[in-house]
Amino acid sequence: AACLANLSHLATLLDIHRAEKRAFPAGAGARFLDQLERYGRDRMPKLAFLTRPPRSTQATRTAYRGPARALPASAPAATPVVADWSDEHPGGILHVLYADGRVATLRPGTPEYAAALEATQ
Repeated sequence: AACLANLSHLATLLDIHRAEKRAFPAGAGARFLDQLERYGRDRMPKLAFLTRPPRSTQATRTAYRGPARALPASAPAATPVVADWSDEHPGGILHVLYADGRVATLRPGTPEYAAALEATQ
């Protein structure tokens, strides 16, 4: 439930960023998340969870997966932007934030799951 709430907050922050900057944050993966966190510090101070490691996993990785490649401002609505890690939840489910602001829960073995893993790092 916390991941879904966090991703919903990220969707709001991305909407604000895109309205103001007319673009997604620069970079990919951890750099994208770092840029988003920096942008959001004054706008949504409680978003520090983006680059802090999650409690239950390796301390060397970010809390979420960012996009595998820099995103163009015109990224299709169905583009996975941020996802959590597959080992964070029972059964390997993923929570994914898409470019259109939609948040979805995906199960292993589906084409959407495979696409989200490939599109995020």
